Amino acid sequence: MSIRTVARDCLHLHWAVPRERLPEPPAPLRWDVRGDGGDSVVFASALLFRMERARLRSLPFFKLSHPQFHLRLCTLDGDGSPSFYLLAALTPTWALPGARLLERQPAVTGSFDFPRPGHAPGERAFHWSVRRRKCLEVSARAGSPPAGSGPSLGTWENLISYFQRRDPVYFAAAEGLRKIEIGRRPGGAVPVAAEVGRQDLLGECLELAGGWPPLHSAFFCPETPFVFVLGAARERALPRQLPAPG
Repeated sequence: MSIRTVARDCLHLHWAVPRERLPEPPAPLRWDVRGDGGDSVVFASALLFRMERARLRSLPFFKLSHPQFHLRLCTLDGDGSPSFYLLAALTPTWALPGARLLERQPAVTGSFDFPRPGHAPGERAFHWSVRRRKCLEVSARAGSPPAGSGPSLGTWENLISYFQRRDPVYFAAAEGLRKIEIGRRPGGAVPVAAEVGRQDLLGECLELAGGWPPLHSAFFCPETPFVFVLGAARERALPRQLPAPG
């Protein structure tokens, strides 16, 4: 089953998490580790965006639009392909049945305060807030991002490619590991200088010894078309190492 949609006004946030703070991912996934020895890290990526016009090919007139928050960790799958492991997916309460039924996501409810649709950050800072029991608050303005915490991923183009060209996304389900293959046309990325206020929602999604590190990098994508292809639960049963989404 495939779903067509557009990720609109998407703010990408990234953290370099020390490898030793993470448990093992569910097999056959393994962490995509950067650096060596005590400096080795795994990148976590958060998306704050509006999913627009999500629809099945078989039901083209039924469309769903709503804000979302995703938190993922960078992995390599059994074929060695760059991928993501989904830790959390939040959506508004009213959209939860559609997100679970139409999009087949392991979503839970959250509340959102996002900038007005269709506006990219400029000289004036825009503000995002997403909350479940705890909260993530971030502001961003157009401009070169400051040097963040963690290793460099090289040029601006390399940083964008590192996060945008990961396919598929895996998540935990009751029957084992499921995957979503993403047919994505990467949109133009805009550099932003982002500042995170509260970030205790991250610890609610995945508790780390010593807490989460400071922000590594960020960028903004006005529009990214997607086609999601939902895969069967064909991998082995999950060990109890990482929490299921939510």
